[in-house]
Amino acid sequence: ARVDGNGLPFLVPDWFNDEIDDCLDECRAGTYSIWGVPPCVPCPAGRFSFANGSTECSPCPSGFSSASGATVCTQCLAGSFALAGSSSCTLCAAGQFQPSPGQAACELCAMDTFKQATGALVCDVCPLRVQSTEDTFYYKDCRTACAADEAN
Repeated sequence: ARVDGNGLPFLVPDWFNDEIDDCLDECRAGTYSIWGVPPCVPCPAGRFSFANGSTECSPCPSGFSSASGATVCTQCLAGSFALAGSSSCTLCAAGQFQPSPGQAACELCAMDTFKQATGALVCDVCPLRVQSTEDTFYYKDCRTACAADEAN
């Protein structure tokens, strides 16, 4: 058994050796193991390791994603989003938009705007809707009516 600086014994892994020629290679970036040396496994999707010899993989932050074995996370494009630890970015749903890259959520289209397509950067202004009953004119929320008009 080996001893530490205080003369107390401590356990050393079987693969430990003082000879530099006998040292094991480190796990490459994008992989990890409990000791940071082979056998190594790829970081799971949504996680990454940028350094050799990693003993764990870090989750991608919100607005970023990664595939398995990643050394870095990729920023989501405008029109999409990702929660922390995501394996891919998700397009904004119809009725939502995201003008900025690297975001954790999409925003809802405002009153009198709409978007039928997914992955929107901006919402479109609804066409003006005016309805009248005798002498009274009033405006109508067009978010549901816009979709019907766009289809025609």
